[in-house]
Amino acid sequence: MRTQIEYLINAIVLAQQNPEMEIIIAVDNDELAENGSWTKHKIKSAEISCYYEEDEKIFTDLDELIDDMEYRLDRRVPEDEAMAKMKQVILIKTGGE
Repeated sequence: MRTQIEYLINAIVLAQQNPEMEIIIAVDNDELAENGSWTKHKIKSAEISCYYEEDEKIFTDLDELIDDMEYRLDRRVPEDEAMAKMKQVILIKTGGE
């Protein structure tokens, strides 16, 4: 298993190789404590990923974005239409300890 520093170094390398990309940190909301407090998280991965944000939702999976768009728009959404909304980012995923 990688250490936290190894994940950070990976993120730095990705950022250096792709300086035009924004760095996004995605936190699993299911692990948040109540009353506005936060649970302690560790970096689980750093990678180049598709990313789309709408309101408070973050999508990093094209199929899930298509499902959400089809539900909201009440019509079939072609993959290329959904993919056009996504951008490539350096994505750091975290999880609870």
